[in-house]
Amino acid sequence: MDFPVRRTLLNVVSNGFDELLRESYVRIKIMTYNTLATSLLRRKSYAYASDQSLKWKSRRVILVKEIVESGADIACLQECDTALFDSFWQPQMKAKGYSGVFKAFTAADHALGHHGVATFYRADRFVEVGRRTIDFRDLAAEAHGVEAEELDRPNAALILALRPLAAGFWAESLDDTCGIVVANSHLFWNWKYEWVRVKQAKRLLEEIVDINRDLGFAAVFCGDINATPETPTYKFLTTRAASERDLLQMLTPRDHRSDTISDLNAQIAESLSGLHWEPKSETAEEAARFEAAKQLWEEARRTVPRCTSVYRNYRKMVP
Repeated sequence: MDFPVRRTLLNVVSNGFDELLRESYVRIKIMTYNTLATSLLRRKSYAYASDQSLKWKSRRVILVKEIVESGADIACLQECDTALFDSFWQPQMKAKGYSGVFKAFTAADHALGHHGVATFYRADRFVEVGRRTIDFRDLAAEAHGVEAEELDRPNAALILALRPLAAGFWAESLDDTCGIVVANSHLFWNWKYEWVRVKQAKRLLEEIVDINRDLGFAAVFCGDINATPETPTYKFLTTRAASERDLLQMLTPRDHRSDTISDLNAQIAESLSGLHWEPKSETAEEAARFEAAKQLWEEARRTVPRCTSVYRNYRKMVP
């Protein structure tokens, strides 16, 4: 079966990381890909697609083919169905020479969620020397009251520390410090909950730093972060530059499940559309949350590194 659309991929040079790989004589190709879990597929959301193209029986062949033909040494997949990892993904990718690890989302009752993240790597090129799984629900256990309720999300992340095998890269030997830490994440989707997404991203960066403390490997942050370049989450990861508007976007509305729209909802909506506005009044709770957002940003400056953005480098190459 052919691809419906064959993608054109660009080489993107990332300052620092690219130089590190050159020095170690190891070139690594990494793919990150949201595969669209069957448990999340809603026909009305994909009205432009044919029924045949949405069927798992059709999609599964194309997905594996695209991953393999990309030549990826490491593939970070999001929205892998929990029920399909052992029955489909693991055996299919193993047959193509990959080893894989899966981390499911965590349901409210701490049972396995319907989907999760999976990381596959070429078994002839890497050996796993470290692993960490992250349940972002744990953030709720560290908070109280409404803050804990907001942080109680099922999202998950998976971090693997991989050491390249000399034979796999046609090298006589490789330095012990030659390796890569790959984080595969899927952050909370709701655009109204920017603060939750930033908190999840911060925790993931902290875990990357911790697992890599004694290894000193190059590190790569992959996944579906549900954020575009103008959002606080993206800016948090790449520049740490936060405007007052960014911080105001992190003031999460409380009534996201209701049909009514609060003043705060309306304010956030206006700020997202680029309109200038001034809050008419500020409650004590809003003032406290605004201060908490500033503190979170300042803490990040001190405790976790910034990420180099592939998107930013891509935009330099493509007008």
